[in-house]
Amino acid sequence: LHGVLVAAPYPILFMQDSNGESQAILLVESGKHGSQRVTAFSGRAATVSGWPLRRDGRRMLELEPSDTAIVADADTPSRALPPAIKSVGPVTLRGEIVDAKCFLGAMKPGEGKTHKECATLCIRGGIPPMFVTRDAKGAATYYLLQDVGGGPIDPAIFPFIADPVEINADLSTWGGLNVLEVRPE
Repeated sequence: LHGVLVAAPYPILFMQDSNGESQAILLVESGKHGSQRVTAFSGRAATVSGWPLRRDGRRMLELEPSDTAIVADADTPSRALPPAIKSVGPVTLRGEIVDAKCFLGAMKPGEGKTHKECATLCIRGGIPPMFVTRDAKGAATYYLLQDVGGGPIDPAIFPFIADPVEINADLSTWGGLNVLEVRPE
């Protein structure tokens, strides 16, 4: 896959789809680990390779363990621009905090009480946390969670992983991602 890499709050590859719209692909390592390798390439165009995880149109890539899993594009400027973040405003939502990797396909089930311990370990290890809500028909909406400073969520939120919770947060969109900025309280 080819696009622009961003390291924070979590490693993301922003690609252009066939309509010219930005599409976000979350990046992780094997096991219960987020990717630290992306930091050296943040803000650059690159090609990444690995194994896809998918669910309901959401995609994630588990990077292959080789040194060539991320290759910077030599034909583009050293700094490429990711899509702009667009603020939507405050929201109150009910749903569940899940680890994106297991939920998108690495584990079955990747949600609920049976997955609480695993999800907590994954999020502690840097796997991006997602908030999943469902409408009356059961259709899911996905949100990437970050703190109000644009970083990973506060560890004070960890006890609420895999439990039904209500979140008061600021909603933004970022290259096809819904992003919730949450405070521990």
